[in-house]
Amino acid sequence: MKRFIFFLLLIAFLGLVLWRVYQRIHTQPPVSLSQIQEKMGIPVETATVKKEIITLKISFNGEVRSEQESLLSSKIGGRLLTLTKKIGDSVSPGELLAEVDSSQWQIQRAQNLNQIAIAEKNLTQAKLRLDNSRREWERRQRLFQEGVIAQAQLERYELEYQTAQEQEAAARAALEAVRESLKLVENTIRDACLYAPFAGVIGERRAEIGEVVAPGQVLYSLYNTSRLIIRGQVPERDVLRLKPGQIGEFFNPNLPEPVIQARVSRISAAPDSKTKLYMVELTILSPSSILKPGIFLQGTVTIGKKPGVLTVPVNALLQAGDSYSVYVVKQGQAEKQSVTVGEASGEQVEILSGLSPGDIVITSGKENVSSGSRVNIK
Repeated sequence: MKRFIFFLLLIAFLGLVLWRVYQRIHTQPPVSLSQIQEKMGIPVETATVKKEIITLKISFNGEVRSEQESLLSSKIGGRLLTLTKKIGDSVSPGELLAEVDSSQWQIQRAQNLNQIAIAEKNLTQAKLRLDNSRREWERRQRLFQEGVIAQAQLERYELEYQTAQEQEAAARAALEAVRESLKLVENTIRDACLYAPFAGVIGERRAEIGEVVAPGQVLYSLYNTSRLIIRGQVPERDVLRLKPGQIGEFFNPNLPEPVIQARVSRISAAPDSKTKLYMVELTILSPSSILKPGIFLQGTVTIGKKPGVLTVPVNALLQAGDSYSVYVVKQGQAEKQSVTVGEASGEQVEILSGLSPGDIVITSGKENVSSGSRVNIK
């Protein structure tokens, strides 16, 4: 019995050993990813090189501004009695915005009016004296010519006439001086009121009622939101290609409008002395109530078209410093080819040299290949 059990265990052990030997002989080692790619090809996506008409654009970023904007300040100093508008309020041309206390000038005006009344009375009296003196002098001239009076008596009346003329001139000058003073006072009283120079929206309010302001102190900023522009700066290489009338398309991810169109309206003749950049303004073609001065927009300006241009997708390019290259598919294999690029237009880029029409370039999966790699176009 023991021999029989031993015999069975021996057979089982030998069978297990034979099974392990069989597995080692017939089991293939696992195939690596590189072996699979070598056999089937690295999966890539491609595009065909072809000639196209490309639209030339330059990037332009700028700030929304009002073409008509102003800082409104008080012309005289004093305590603010009224401020009629708040931030965001709309105003009409000529609408009262603020008033400074002008009570002291009102007192001065009343004094000037009283002085004018006195000066007018003095002038009237001086005119009467002048008329009387002239008549007496003329009468004495006739009497002198008739030999009735002596030369000394005639000279006395002539002196009185000259004195009356000087008094009348002095009274007239005094009246004019008081009138000029009244004009200045009344102008100051008018300047105590601040009016809107044009229709727009209040951007800032920089003072409060009761505050004492100085002459020239800014009280409001006013913007005409119906005449909006985009203002930005560009380098020399771009300003040379910009012209008035060119159309740009802009966006801001926070705005509901997908595209905002604007037209180039002004280009500065000289660069900024510090940045060496040129100021450019574009007039927004359809201003929206959503747009506000100060919002930043980014976009492009179309500067022309270029026909018969050899192009490839931008994502086909490989860049190393200032050099560019692409992978070209030839007979199922990838070959690295140096290229010279030109203008970019959206997702396409101009190829000046290195490729020919009909060449197939890798656009996706190029990071997995090298020269000589077998590829599988998907």
